[in-house]
Amino acid sequence: MAVVENLVEGVLAFDPKGKVLFSNPSAREILGLEGNAIQGLTVWEVIRHQELAELVEVCRHLPLHESRHAEVVLHSPASMVLEVYALPVPFSNKKQGSVIVLHNVTELRRLEQVRSEFIDNVSHELRTPLTAIVGYLETLLDEPSLETPHNRKFLHVAHQHAERLSRLVNDLRSLAEIESGSIVLRRESLLLGNVVDEVCDMLQPQAMKKDLQFLNHLNDATEVRTDRDRLIQILVNVVENAIKYTPAGGTISFHVRSDGDRVVLQVKDTGQGIPSRDLPRITERFYRVDRARSREEGGTGLGLSIVKHLVHMLGGKLRIQSEVGKGTSVEVDLPCSLEESILKVDKEDHSSPQH
Repeated sequence: MAVVENLVEGVLAFDPKGKVLFSNPSAREILGLEGNAIQGLTVWEVIRHQELAELVEVCRHLPLHESRHAEVVLHSPASMVLEVYALPVPFSNKKQGSVIVLHNVTELRRLEQVRSEFIDNVSHELRTPLTAIVGYLETLLDEPSLETPHNRKFLHVAHQHAERLSRLVNDLRSLAEIESGSIVLRRESLLLGNVVDEVCDMLQPQAMKKDLQFLNHLNDATEVRTDRDRLIQILVNVVENAIKYTPAGGTISFHVRSDGDRVVLQVKDTGQGIPSRDLPRITERFYRVDRARSREEGGTGLGLSIVKHLVHMLGGKLRIQSEVGKGTSVEVDLPCSLEESILKVDKEDHSSPQH
């Protein structure tokens, strides 16, 4: 108990009637409560934040193996952002109490906001000159008077690196927009087969350079109601990754299956695969399994991180399976209707993440 008393995190325990059994000093400080006099008070007497109090109440009625996680903003006694973890605790007679842990992440969120704004500003400032540089280099590459082996080689290398930097800036900007929550979702009914066909048409030139074949096994009648642009952005990032790491002559196939009120879209390649030790980190920003190969292929290290955030934004789940030497399977599990996912997203956020 001495350990809990001295934790930086706030800890409160409630009995089956919702009355305080225990609170440590950090919890009392966070909630603006004084001394140990709060023992025996109800949830609503000690917690003045409605969302937080409701979380405690809901938690008492959860199955024992479940928990809830939420982020709440307190304005009193001081303005702060809290990460809250709540779980049910068994009592006698099959009744349950609850325990909540309060973690102050105010400074962390402030630093994340500063970082996001910095990336957004820098990428915005770099975008215009980079577009001009790439454009001028493309013009020079088409200039007959510069047609010498050395000129061609130097211009080609400069163009490659300028394009790679341009892709990095665009990816950073996309990630900053996603994390800032500034993206507005536009819902519409889509046939998944048509969306996959569109993505394949966009990326066919890249696939042809490596003699890769796209195989679309989707049923034309499979329909979802979601954001078209974000779904295409997800698929483009996934398929571009597959193209980069699939040897010449390989295949990239698309499959779909229904799972109740959800659909699971699978992109499967015959690429080099990802070692099992790297899979847990594969969606981290700038994480690369093979740095040398990634640089050679022109990857930014942000593609799957963007995919993870976008899938979550659409109320979905991302699953990646891979076997070295055999290929990789990426599954995007989406609700049939984005409206339903918005109603459920709070519950999803409170559960353990599945990426």
